[in-house]
Amino acid sequence: MHSSTLWSRCTRSAVILFLAASRCGAALPIVPCADAGFDPRLTSQVESTLQTLIDDRKRAGFVVAVARHGKIVQLQALGNKDITSKAPMTVDTIFRIYSMSKPITSAAAMILYDQGKLNLDTPVEKILFG
Repeated sequence: MHSSTLWSRCTRSAVILFLAASRCGAALPIVPCADAGFDPRLTSQVESTLQTLIDDRKRAGFVVAVARHGKIVQLQALGNKDITSKAPMTVDTIFRIYSMSKPITSAAAMILYDQGKLNLDTPVEKILFG
């Protein structure tokens, strides 16, 4: 799988996990990959791809959260919170996000897609101008 496709899937899963966790206000159960319909090779590929970015000093660290059907299949911290201090990344590390318009719009689009109200092949002008 191409790394940008993998990154896109990881990002989408993390946003969905965040929305699910904040919506229900309760911790989601952590289950083996197979119990959620995931190939275990996917989670190891996610980890190795992100670890390569850390090793190449392109990123200091990551928190990985992959979930499906309300069940977490991967939750782990990789690397450091910051390269200078070498403080380890933790799964409860708080990140400052400067602009929320893209993640919120993306999450809304994914919800509409899941509900069958948005077709990804529909031209934008058809949505905006009817």
